[in-house]
Amino acid sequence: MATTINTGVVTTKDPLQNDLAISMESQVAKLDVDTSQFSTMLMQLPVKVAKSYKEEWEEDVFLPTNTALTSAAATADGVLAVTTNTGYYGKPGDVIMLVQTGEKCLITTSYASAWSVTRGIGTTGAATAVSGTTLGGVIIVSGSNVQGGTLPTAIVTQKTANFNYMQIQRNSYSFAETATWQNWYTGNPLAYHRQKVAIEHKRQIENNLFFGARYYTATGPRSTAGGLDEFITTNITAAPTAALDKGTWNDIMRAATEYGDPTRKVAFVSPILAQVLSEFLQDNWVRTTADQSVWGVKVDAVINAVNGSKMPVFVKNDWMRYGEGTGKQIGSRGYIVDMTNVELVKAPPGNLGSRWMTLYGKRQANDLDGTSEEYLSEYTLLVKQEKTHSIITGVNG
Repeated sequence: MATTINTGVVTTKDPLQNDLAISMESQVAKLDVDTSQFSTMLMQLPVKVAKSYKEEWEEDVFLPTNTALTSAAATADGVLAVTTNTGYYGKPGDVIMLVQTGEKCLITTSYASAWSVTRGIGTTGAATAVSGTTLGGVIIVSGSNVQGGTLPTAIVTQKTANFNYMQIQRNSYSFAETATWQNWYTGNPLAYHRQKVAIEHKRQIENNLFFGARYYTATGPRSTAGGLDEFITTNITAAPTAALDKGTWNDIMRAATEYGDPTRKVAFVSPILAQVLSEFLQDNWVRTTADQSVWGVKVDAVINAVNGSKMPVFVKNDWMRYGEGTGKQIGSRGYIVDMTNVELVKAPPGNLGSRWMTLYGKRQANDLDGTSEEYLSEYTLLVKQEKTHSIITGVNG
């Protein structure tokens, strides 16, 4: 084969291209940053160690003090029908108040869904009261007892049980031995992927804490951990189709802080919800300083809630790519979480070591000419007293 001759001025297109050194940055430009705020916060709080693949807990409430009439009560009616199975909230001798009229009554007999009462005790006489959960509301004020009497009817609330499954999450990578000694501009591929996959592993945990499904199948067996979506059922509000307004947001805040500890509430919001809040809450949405953090996580802003307490806000920038709109798209959601009632649970150490965000090396088969590694976590989330948490959906501006 004839020898190639370069004549005249030699430019970069003329020499053998293999002979030209490449200017390659040693740092790979990554599209995302680590946005796993919720999991980071949970890790800063006490973490429970699991005792079973199925973690269970009990919940209890104080004796309820309100119900509602299910039928209108005429002035002369001596029996009041109340919401099904709430009649035993009150006992003989209890004083109740009909919200619409302010009339006080004395319970003489209690049934599952009704009370026999003495009407119009006190200064407000008996009057017709409508049914329903608003004007038809009934408040159990207090108990009263006769002098020298015996014990009143004993009533206590029944505890309820809840549970979640442990989930094994594994993220692995594998390189042939030749690839591990090959020179790479970005360094050894194992070292590089130890950093990259660690973030991917934690991001999946973060997603699972919000959107995971509680599930178990004997095939395998396999179990998956339910996230906040799986437990929150009471306080779920769809934003107005047109636009989220200040009044609706204040309604959401009022419901979100009715139960639980208002000083321990935090908000995780999609970018579009953060945008809306910053626009119409100019007087009680405060941008934070660069060094302000909560449980080891940088706070994006603070909302002064309706009860006067401050609520840290964390913007979930990656949710935007999951879709925005008036439905249940993740990019249009916000979660208000009572950190008192959420708890991360991790598996205890096994024979091979920790089972929480742990790097396991040399996971390859004995005859593989290469190296395999993985990050492994076995964990679940306890979501207690779901009424203390809330979700808003469908924010589109």
